[in-house]
Amino acid sequence: SSSKKGLQSVKELLQKQDTATAYIFWEPKSIAPQTARVLAKYIQVEEFKIPKILFNFLGSFSPGNAKNSLQLLQRAGKENPPDMLLIMLSRQIRQLYCVLVDPQNLKLPDWQKRNLEEQAKKFSPEQLLNLHSQLLDLDRKNKRSQLPEDLGASLDLLVASL
Repeated sequence: SSSKKGLQSVKELLQKQDTATAYIFWEPKSIAPQTARVLAKYIQVEEFKIPKILFNFLGSFSPGNAKNSLQLLQRAGKENPPDMLLIMLSRQIRQLYCVLVDPQNLKLPDWQKRNLEEQAKKFSPEQLLNLHSQLLDLDRKNKRSQLPEDLGASLDLLVASL
């Protein structure tokens, strides 16, 4: 199969033992234990999972729920850098907008789509576009060092204004 061929190609590449070259392989999902065992002689596997509290925060983000969302954001901020929080919140807002205006083209697992649909009912498309614009503005100002406070505090203010 093609996955066996891919695994064989990786083994061959790593067997060359070019010590001047470091190889980094990124997989969107965890590597199967049997694959990790086959490559254990050649690789070190590191897994970086997104803390569950971040997803709890994203799911709580809605008008009228600022207090709870802010508490979850602050807890998520202890385990995630502000840039990650900004990226994930922007992604959530985009997905909420898509589920409101064009749900057929949003390719997600059913459970995730259902959760987004429930959350999206609490927003109008205009609110989501406005939030997206605010997040984009925060990102630009952050990258240009133009925020009056740090990015974490700016996100706190945005969430508190819900």
